[in-house]
Formats: sequence, C-alpha cells, structure tokens
Amino acid sequence: MKIAILMGSATPQRRLLAATQYLLRIAKAANQIDSRLIDLSEKPCSTDRPQRVNDAEIEVASSFASAHGVIIASPVYPGSIPAALESVLYSLPVSSLAGKPVGILAVGGTFIDFQIVDSHLRNVLPWFGGLVVPFSTYLTDTDTDWIGFQLTQAAQRKIKVLAEAVRTLAETQNFLVGADAAKNAKMITFSLRVGPEY
Repeated sequence: MKIAILMGSATPQRRLLAATQYLLRIAKAANQIDSRLIDLSEKPCSTDRPQRVNDAEIEVASSFASAHGVIIASPVYPGSIPAALESVLYSLPVSSLAGKPVGILAVGGTFIDFQIVDSHLRNVLPWFGGLVVPFSTYLTDTDTDWIGFQLTQAAQRKIKVLAEAVRTLAETQNFLVGADAAKNAKMITFSLRVGPEY
C-alpha cells in the first residue's frame, strides 16, 4: 500500500516537518505501507497564473495518482492555506484523488485557527472525488517542545490515529492498484507535461 504525504508550505516549518517526519516513521514501521513525502519547501512552486504546470505540481499529481491514500499537511496562514498548496491543488487532475481517502493535518498557534485549514480543504477536496477523513488532526504550540522539533506523546497519538484512519479507508476502497495505478500516474504526468498552458 502506498501513502503520499504532502507538506504544503513553500517555507520550512519546524512543527510541520516534525509531524510529517513522524508520519514517515509510522509508515516505515508498518511493513506493508510504502510512503512518500513531497515537501513543497524543497521544490519551487510558482503561484503566478497563467503558466505551464511546473515540475513540483507534476510530481504531486503523479504521487497522488499512484497512491492508495493521501495526507495533506498544512500550516495555518492568515485566512487561508499557503499559496503554494493552493497552486498545487489548482493544477491537480480530478482523477489523481478520485475515490481515495485524504487526511488533513494542520499546524497552527491556537485551536481558534483550526477551521481555516480544515474548512478550506474540506470545501475543495470533494470536488476531486477525494474521500476526506471525517476528522482532522490539528497541532498547536503545546504539541511540541519550545523549539518545535520534538512532538509530545499526545501529538504522536493524534497523528497515529489519522494515519490509521487513512490506511483503513484505503483498504476498503476498490480503486486502481498495482500496475494500473502506476499506469494512471504515468498518463497523468504525460498529460500535464504536454497539456496547454493554464
């Protein structure tokens, strides 16, 4: 089983990185799960439109298409999600998320900001046919140490519950797997590379 993890920020975020790295460790500990992290802070992702879809957006679309489940991790920005994450979602083909479980992991300062990421993504993801996990995981300042690198045990438990929900939903869905999923990913990558400018 493949789980794609998207860290949706163009600038490095310590708590977001700690959370996504922990997700990778969970997947590595589970022998039957193959996970991949796409970090937008390491990949240039222009937010200007119109433009041709860039390499970062193609990589995300291909990774989502070949995965059985997806987890999107995002920091809370004033009133919205990061522009880089918006740009990636804007460029995604509908088929890359259709019928796949999607978990939301948000990182912010206080619980008051939680709905900014949650409501934004829950309004967008169903349009792709994504099966959004009924609950989201939200980490605040109290979920890490003072420098933001070490997760508390409570934070680890919350992340584990989200990862398990995505895995369980993925196991119950009947969508493209194995070679078919890889073929689907290649078709999406090709269509994005040769497609018209946006």
